[in-house]
Amino acid sequence: MNILDEFARWAEKNRERLERMGIVKFTVEPPGRNKTCGILSLEAADFSMELLLWDSGEAEFNRGVTGGVPVLEHVDVDSPQSLSALLSRFLETGLGDHSDLGWTQA
Repeated sequence: MNILDEFARWAEKNRERLERMGIVKFTVEPPGRNKTCGILSLEAADFSMELLLWDSGEAEFNRGVTGGVPVLEHVDVDSPQSLSALLSRFLETGLGDHSDLGWTQA
């Protein structure tokens, strides 16, 4: 499994759904660095999320409400199942009630 290819396929497959929530951007940091990274970001009026996934399987899932303190979470992706679970969480977080996610308002 090429983790970044799977990530890119998932982002494209879900782009329309994500765009209903806000502005979506998916990029892959150029090769030539120690680790290549795919970045999926979503910016909405009341919240933002960012998922960074390196080809090593390391990931950062960052999210927060506008004007609040962000939640920064490190995740290790070591199987297709753990990637699927992380991507599902990203989607569910975006679709969820952002006032009920434990994010701290500043």
